[in-house]
Amino acid sequence: MEKDVLPQHESTLGHEFRWITSDSHRVGEVWYGPMIDDETMLYLWDIRVGENHRGEGFGGAALGAVAKAAQDLQLKGVALTVLANNPNARRLYESKGYTVQSEEDDRALMTLQVAPPT
Repeated sequence: MEKDVLPQHESTLGHEFRWITSDSHRVGEVWYGPMIDDETMLYLWDIRVGENHRGEGFGGAALGAVAKAAQDLQLKGVALTVLANNPNARRLYESKGYTVQSEEDDRALMTLQVAPPT
């Protein structure tokens, strides 16, 4: 799938790869870009925070930055997929306003609507 999503690898138009940092140290990473089947939404392809830094607010801050990027691009919102075996991530997403749109097998599609920039 990654080959189809990223035909030019990290140079693929519209995709952003960012480090999550604290005091100039990398504590995680985030990848977002166009949603394949809905061009009005930004899709959060991956977000990771190092195990030693979970629960310190880095994931929530990264989610806020992605929502801001969607807003700046004048998109309706952000979508992501969360696995059923990751309840901590799901709780984080829900705490940031994401809601479940559909559930299938071991995963749920969640979305966050963003207001247009003012």
